[in-house]
Amino acid sequence: QSLRQGILLLILKDIQIFQLIPRKVPHISAKHQLSS
Repeated sequence: QSLRQGILLLILKDIQIFQLIPRKVPHISAKHQLSS
């Protein structure tokens, strides 16, 4: 059970990271569009 909990925690962390990346990318692309 401890191994499963550890794996689930790693998956949740990966999901949080992937959710953060797409949020930052659109802001960066939007800034480039405004500057250009």
